[in-house]
Amino acid sequence: MPETGQTVRRASVDVDGAPASYLTAGDGRVVLLLHGTYWSRVWQPAIAPLAAAGLRPVAVDLPGCGRSGGELTPATATVPALTAWVERFLDALGAGAPLLVAGHDIGGAIAQRLTVRGSRTVERLALVNSVTYDSWPVPGVARYRDPDVVAATTADELVAARRTALSAAIGRPIEGDELAEYLSPWTDLRVARSWMALAGAADPRYTLELVDDLAAAAVPTLLLWGEDDTFQRVEYAERYAAEIPGATLRRIPAPATSRRRARRTSPPRRWRSGSRWWRPPSGSRASGRRRLDLLVRRGARALRPVAVAAPARRDGAGHADARHDRQDLDGHGRRFREALGDPAPDGLGRLADRLEREVGADGIDRAAPL
Repeated sequence: MPETGQTVRRASVDVDGAPASYLTAGDGRVVLLLHGTYWSRVWQPAIAPLAAAGLRPVAVDLPGCGRSGGELTPATATVPALTAWVERFLDALGAGAPLLVAGHDIGGAIAQRLTVRGSRTVERLALVNSVTYDSWPVPGVARYRDPDVVAATTADELVAARRTALSAAIGRPIEGDELAEYLSPWTDLRVARSWMALAGAADPRYTLELVDDLAAAAVPTLLLWGEDDTFQRVEYAERYAAEIPGATLRRIPAPATSRRRARRTSPPRRWRSGSRWWRPPSGSRASGRRRLDLLVRRGARALRPVAVAAPARRDGAGHADARHDRQDLDGHGRRFREALGDPAPDGLGRLADRLEREVGADGIDRAAPL
């Protein structure tokens, strides 16, 4: 697999008197990557390919999560509160506008709110098996609304539950340093409490109240959805694509060899091709939207990205958010041709041919811990 030549690094800025940690690479336009009930490590395989495409991906750890400082409470873990925190993080980062934003799970709710209620213009949005409408919380997450459940859950119990979730999520044996890296945040009682606060604050009204605004804004939105997700079901993505102008659904079927419902917690490393979705349209936003509509009507599919492994959700502290369907991208040339657009038909062919040569079967990134 060709190397991107990009160095992924971890950095931090001060937000509200505490360090906000993030993974990043490159120096182009900012692509904000928002995690759900895991942490920024899930985005690590996507960082270098996005940077190689000329972007600056920024995968931030929400306060009290991952490597960030601070601690969430039921009040500060709500979607509106976290969206406001993300805006302060962007201020500290010096990120300009317009923004490119991707969100997974609860991070998708923050991304939606940032798009229509934030102070910055969001030019493009991607939702990866995100919470939408009233699709959340699942019972295993909603139980943390009960203070007695929170009080009775120790950090050791949460770590044990996350270990079980990871074993199912990765879709292959995970042990040693890799397992320790994924689990390390939850060994801190502060982070464990923050995780339970985030779970307990999950409330569908925070996405339901955005539907009309999202429809009016009609921001170009990519929905990447694993079809066999039994919690964030693909029917929600279908509804979103039908009701929200500018939304495009890319369904990710589980390959026949993966029907055992193996899971993984990271998107594929080959996001280089998918990063075409983030390229801004030429001319004004309005003219870009008209161009998108025209291309879709003509069947050009010029702005659709490559199919990638979409996350799929499971429930409970031990099953809650290991949602990435394990996908084998090898030999799927036809899918690349359908998914990758180019305004010029011959350009589409050349691009698809190149991807078919370059993209092979993928696995979890085994880079050094960051």
